[in-house]
Amino acid sequence: PGNANSQLNLGIALNHLDRVSEAVEHLLLAVQLDPKNASAHAQLGAVLEKLHRPAEAASEYALAVRLNPNDQESQKRLELLRSKSP
Repeated sequence: PGNANSQLNLGIALNHLDRVSEAVEHLLLAVQLDPKNASAHAQLGAVLEKLHRPAEAASEYALAVRLNPNDQESQKRLELLRSKSP
């Protein structure tokens, strides 16, 4: 429970099973345990986007890109969300 990578992997697996509400809980824990984990922020952004929470998703994607400037997928998702916001 206290391992960020375990929480990240569980969150990813739950997301793939479309159990996104459960995935959010584990991904939130992953970013709390390891705030500098770009992958955890990116995955949390993806799940929040699925839950129609675009502002929160954009925030997580932005953190992912800040932590890993080479994360092109998060950059693309962030730009798309920003283009849709009023």
